[in-house]
Amino acid sequence: NRPLLDVLVAMAMDLGPEAFITQSKSLRDRGDQSASLQAYTGPVLVLHGESDQLCPPELHDRMAALSRHAELVRVPRAGHISTLENPSAVTNALRRWLSRTSYDERLRGHD
Repeated sequence: NRPLLDVLVAMAMDLGPEAFITQSKSLRDRGDQSASLQAYTGPVLVLHGESDQLCPPELHDRMAALSRHAELVRVPRAGHISTLENPSAVTNALRRWLSRTSYDERLRGHD
């Protein structure tokens, strides 16, 4: 997908190499947050591109399984950058989830 690649390269060039290095180190060094996800009692949306190769579907399945109130959405015709690859599907999924989930529930969690 040459147009998507061009956008991603332009974004990376705009941010510069230092931002890429910082982001890469943060991703490499962050701790496992499974316990945090299990402890959170509010609604959770786990949204990912169905063809994501950096974070495969199995990873998202495990994330959703950790939360009692998770909704798992696979974005069709999208990989790791689903917001750019299929923005209308992402927007529609977010609108559906937000319309079913109150602001207070998202802030405080619920049981």
